[in-house]
Amino acid sequence: MIFDSYEAYRAANFTPKVCILGSGPAGMTIARKLGAAGIPVVVMEAGPREFSDESQDFYRGSTVGDFYFDLDITRLRL
Repeated sequence: MIFDSYEAYRAANFTPKVCILGSGPAGMTIARKLGAAGIPVVVMEAGPREFSDESQDFYRGSTVGDFYFDLDITRLRL
């Protein structure tokens, strides 16, 4: 299930045993393995369903030391 708000999540009365922060490759892999084992899991994600400049602005930043690409173009927050 995907909930668009905390209120919708609460109304579902779902009680997870594990909470995973972030739906990146590692978080989703762990969630799927636990779910397949019958362990109730919730995955919390900060970004919206669709790309937005406002959400992506959280990734703006700079690196120090070795050259690396701009942080807001190497990661997507959605």
